[in-house]
Amino acid sequence: MRKKAIQLPIAVLIIFTILCASFLHPVSASPEGGGYQYEIVASPEIAAIGGEVTLTLRLTDYTEQKAGIRGLQIDVYNADNMLQNSTSRSLIGDTSALADSVSYQPERDLVRLLYVKWSGTMDYSVSDLLEIKIPIDASLTEAGETTFPVRLLIQSTEDDGQYTYNTSVTIRYAPQEEIPDQPAASVQIEWGAMEFTYSKGTWNPETYTYQNAGWDDHGSGYIRLKNDGEMPVTAGLSYHTERTDITGIFQDENQQSIQELKLQVNDDRNIHLKLQGQPSDYLEENTVIGNVTVTIGGNGNE
Repeated sequence: MRKKAIQLPIAVLIIFTILCASFLHPVSASPEGGGYQYEIVASPEIAAIGGEVTLTLRLTDYTEQKAGIRGLQIDVYNADNMLQNSTSRSLIGDTSALADSVSYQPERDLVRLLYVKWSGTMDYSVSDLLEIKIPIDASLTEAGETTFPVRLLIQSTEDDGQYTYNTSVTIRYAPQEEIPDQPAASVQIEWGAMEFTYSKGTWNPETYTYQNAGWDDHGSGYIRLKNDGEMPVTAGLSYHTERTDITGIFQDENQQSIQELKLQVNDDRNIHLKLQGQPSDYLEENTVIGNVTVTIGGNGNE
């Protein structure tokens, strides 16, 4: 987390930059038909007996080009009696939702995430939906695997916009001494100061309007990512804010919108955060309006 303040005209907006790094190995991804694409990943790819596996379910194409999501339900069905001792949480983080909760339901023998919006839709900055941490029984003596059936239900703002996806995710485990060494993953991340100024522009007395209004980051709204490890990785980008008047998107070196990029070994990329929208109220200097998250994961191969 990094915070820095400088004196600039108008309002200076400081965005906390938060790094959330997790090396995830996709084991199942099964979009069916239209609607939304998603993936389920398990980390680590092979867990040590007595250790823990983390499952993460995320949307991979939820952008403003898609219909907004008003509700969703994720069911992960128990197998080999592993979910009873699991811990789970919603990664959506929508405090305005009517429901945004997850729990293990013993009568149905499943972990269920329920998300419902009374008005509006899920923010387009959301990609990660559900996390489940599953302990591996320390009494096991041999390598093995367990497959969990998964069902994802999505309600969108489209007419008849109801989608059902059925898939599964498999976790693998082995004694510690049988787990092969994995290539080292390492990414250098350099954060800009993330300092933005909003200007109303220049007053035009002929039209009685301001012209050329907008945001200026003074060269500070960048994230540099360099893969100096031994394996390809992916970098997911998200901007989170509770404000409805200011939004943020990411652009690559060619000014193309981007939410995720693949980093081959030795790749060096620069990504920029672009703010949009006029503040609806007066902003004091150093006002924090949101945060940026970079999630580093595996499977950066083409």
